[in-house]
Amino acid sequence: MKANRIELPRGAFSYLEEGPEEGPLVLLFHGFPDIPRTFEAQLKALAQEGYHAVAPWLRGYSPSVLEGPYDRIHLSDDMIALAEALGGGKKVALVGHDWGAVLGYSAVARAPERFTHFVAMAVPHPTATLENMSRSLRQVRRSWYALFFQLGKVADYAVERKDFALIEKLWRDWSPGLQMPTGYLDELKGCLAESLPAPIEYYRTQASLSPKRVRDIRAQGEQAITVPTLHLHGAYDGCMGFEMSEGEERFFRGRFEKHAVPGAGHFLQLDQPDEVSARILAWLRS
Repeated sequence: MKANRIELPRGAFSYLEEGPEEGPLVLLFHGFPDIPRTFEAQLKALAQEGYHAVAPWLRGYSPSVLEGPYDRIHLSDDMIALAEALGGGKKVALVGHDWGAVLGYSAVARAPERFTHFVAMAVPHPTATLENMSRSLRQVRRSWYALFFQLGKVADYAVERKDFALIEKLWRDWSPGLQMPTGYLDELKGCLAESLPAPIEYYRTQASLSPKRVRDIRAQGEQAITVPTLHLHGAYDGCMGFEMSEGEERFFRGRFEKHAVPGAGHFLQLDQPDEVSARILAWLRS
């Protein structure tokens, strides 16, 4: 993998890349708490098939720009801007995991002319998620961390305490049994140490939006997505249950499929890298 950097009007973004620059561009966006290396297997698999695979650090994750705002619209604007800047005027494919998926739903709904395909991993359509969560005490319990992050400096301290023990716990709970690649955890902790509190400001911004802003976001989220979309979800996801996707089909006017990946937790791209890579490639060829 090669590291690179691009200057955009709203800040600089660093990214990892594999594959020929003249190949069709695929953008892969990580989530929380994670780094672009999460897509190492997918970057290689895409490159081997002639794609130019690019995985940026999201806004708020060092070495990309750390300053906000961190609301869903502005963050998905970053995706659209990167697609424009790196795509050379051509449509690009988009892959997002966790927050990368949440923002991806917004990006493809708001700028369908920029994207050929979308693969969302580990998070169903956000409106379906909200509706289903309101009926699921189990999912509310799974999402305790999002409420905890509202505690300001208390949460900031807790995240870093004991060498990021809370972050390690989240990974264990969300993808039980996952063996992280050598050096991965140290790299992740280094990124978070240089980035906090920005990565958890995503959750605070979402919780602190005005009622009007929430209505605007929901209205945009309910726009029918026309970009062909594949939703992949770990069958044993300890962060977001696959059942939260019930009824999400109604938000898609283009081709849509969803699949639970056996033997995978929340970080399915690491749990089952070969299957996830194969499914992404098959979707891009469709």
